[in-house]
Amino acid sequence: MTQDPILWIASGGLAGFAGWKLWKRLGQKKRRCFSEEASLVLLDLMRDLQRHRALSGALIDGQVNFTGDREHTERRLGQALYSMQEHYCRSHGVFDSDQWKAVLYRWETVRQEWRGLEFLPNLFAHSDVIVGLIGIVQTLAEKDQSTLGTERAAALGNWPVLIEYFGMMRALGMHFLRHSRTSQAELIAENIADYRQQAERSLLTLGDSLPSAEILNRSDCLLRQVDRFLESQGKSWDAQSYYQEFTSVIDRWFAITKQTLRTPTPTPEATLPAPMGESHLPTR
Repeated sequence: MTQDPILWIASGGLAGFAGWKLWKRLGQKKRRCFSEEASLVLLDLMRDLQRHRALSGALIDGQVNFTGDREHTERRLGQALYSMQEHYCRSHGVFDSDQWKAVLYRWETVRQEWRGLEFLPNLFAHSDVIVGLIGIVQTLAEKDQSTLGTERAAALGNWPVLIEYFGMMRALGMHFLRHSRTSQAELIAENIADYRQQAERSLLTLGDSLPSAEILNRSDCLLRQVDRFLESQGKSWDAQSYYQEFTSVIDRWFAITKQTLRTPTPTPEATLPAPMGESHLPTR
């Protein structure tokens, strides 16, 4: 039987359209997988840089019991930063950009020179690296929003900034414990209070977009503890317990952010019916 040419053209057009949709979907999935993978590694780098900032600051203050943790964190950081450079620089322009190169340069400078710095220059040098990483995470979130989905892009764009406020309170609080009876105490306390207020404002701004009531409650409780810490001038606290208390909440934030990234975001294309009858092609 001779096929109607109009039907043949129509079916060919629909098949071509279906193929284009599949190609587009697979391309989006590839970009989404890359964005997820790169963002997960960047979050781990940020976590370790924050730890190194707190631990190296403690050592500058003479708290030698943090030596082992700092050495382990520094080794892990060095390996991750440069392996990431080799693995991703050809896959995404941001890792071949001046922005990423500045992060690598700043970290190498910090790694070589932190032992000769006083506490505040060391704090600010680490913070420059961390802020650079946050900027790259936000760049990924902005450029790949269409493939990541609104919820995950918002998590990448907003939550690391909040986490950094907690990271600064951790580093400064450990420093305060070594100087609570010196002339520096008031200025350090003012800086902690400032980051505490910024963290509270961020929590209020994020509101319903936060992933769970659990992390909101833990964060709020930690801010209340900071209030008591400052009111008592750190009495009944030691550097190790303060570090662990903050690290527990900070690590939970990183875990939830990574979990959110790993959670698939449904898109309208994922639920489109296959044209021209049932399709056996993979849709994911």
